Amino acid sequence: MQVQVSVIVAAYNEEHWLRRCLTSLKKQTLAALEVIIVDDGSTDGTAAICDQYCARWPHLFRVIHQRNQGQGPARNAGITAAHGRYLGFVDADDWVEPTMYATLVATAERSHAQIVVCDVRKIYAATHRTTSLLSLPDATDHVAIATYLKYGLNNAYSGNKLYARSCWQKYRYQRMVYEDLDILLDMLSCCERIAYVQQPCYNYYGRLQI
Repeated sequence: MQVQVSVIVAAYNEEHWLRRCLTSLKKQTLAALEVIIVDDGSTDGTAAICDQYCARWPHLFRVIHQRNQGQGPARNAGITAAHGRYLGFVDADDWVEPTMYATLVATAERSHAQIVVCDVRKIYAATHRTTSLLSLPDATDHVAIATYLKYGLNNAYSGNKLYARSCWQKYRYQRMVYEDLDILLDMLSCCERIAYVQQPCYNYYGRLQI
């Protein structure tokens, strides 16, 4: 089966949350999916969890064990190893809804968009507070890119997007804080078409009080 979506999970010392993330990817309704876990030199039980999932579901999960380089280079290793027509990213302490990638792929195929965006549900661990705000007022197969860059929520966040593989021909993450901000706004501004699914398919787990 041809891989439609490669989902890249960069993980460093995420033993407390990684199973929830990987289980949500195992439950995806899109069959033509591969999950590439990049164990970025973890010193806890993360590597063992990666190996367990790969051993049990080898058709779905692959793992790259590497020395610690940071989240940006870890994601880059996943991009290089990916086989999918589309790429997605999930942080190891976050999780996704079961229909996320099926919905985003269907939208991309229908709209011919290079990037498809969805909403984000944010769960804050310290207060047990949950928020889910609309990224834009209306769902659309053709986002006004300037409007999204100026007014859209979560526009510089990697996880709530599906990317055509061609988007990554000239972009890679840097080893830095806020590596998403470094490239995503530029990537979005260079797209011919962006589509927006008005559903909170991505769950962001905020471990720090804000």
